[in-house]
Amino acid sequence: MTFRVDFWVAAATVAPVIALSATVAISDNFRQLAGLEISLAPHSPSEATGRKVGLSAYLISSANIAVQSLVLIFALLALMQDDNVISPFLVAFGEFFGLIFIFVSIILNARMGLAVSRAPEDQRRKSGNGRSEISSAIQEPLQQDSERENHDDGDEAP
Repeated sequence: MTFRVDFWVAAATVAPVIALSATVAISDNFRQLAGLEISLAPHSPSEATGRKVGLSAYLISSANIAVQSLVLIFALLALMQDDNVISPFLVAFGEFFGLIFIFVSIILNARMGLAVSRAPEDQRRKSGNGRSEISSAIQEPLQQDSERENHDDGDEAP
């Protein structure tokens, strides 16, 4: 197969972008896992499902970063040597599957969010006042903001 500089430049440009997208997916994955721990009772079926889905999303995104790192290394080596160091078909498949991996990771992160939102009330963590932990975590900062606004309104000079 003939060496094509444009192909290798494109591969070297696209690989870090796909890897960055996978990194963002991992960040979203950790946020979802944190929400899972805040809102669901330990060892509940919904928590177990959410953890399995979260781990799958994390592994897929991590594998994607590894594949894109290899694509970048091979592209830079090919540009340095002015020769194909690996089949361009493998690189093209690596980039294509990188995009598929991002899509799958997004779907899995959404599924993990559904595991939290659709969990039965008996599987949610409870706070001292009987409300679920997630509603307490959202309600209390809102109440504090409201109290601060009311307090600030009273301090204004006429």
